[in-house]
Amino acid sequence: MNKKEYIIKVLESLVGHWDMANEILILVQKVTLDKKVLDAIKKMLQSAIKKVTGEELSDKLTAWMEIIEKIRRIENVNKEKEAEELQELEKQIDELIE
Repeated sequence: MNKKEYIIKVLESLVGHWDMANEILILVQKVTLDKKVLDAIKKMLQSAIKKVTGEELSDKLTAWMEIIEKIRRIENVNKEKEAEELQELEKQIDELIE
């Protein structure tokens, strides 16, 4: 499962519990997920947590926000690893060219 599928799963579970979930779900299905989109979803969840009155829904939103943050961290680690691998590849290519 890729990060977009995870986010869709998160939002689908919130449909019917959080009034913005369906609208955000529709947008996520149409756009490429990047750091900015993940940050925007996280901010919307943080805002919803502050406004919600039920403890159960607040706990659920908080848990899903934490999952989104983990997905974001995984993406950052993957980008760092990819950058390191590309540097190593460039070094190998430079050695072959010399």
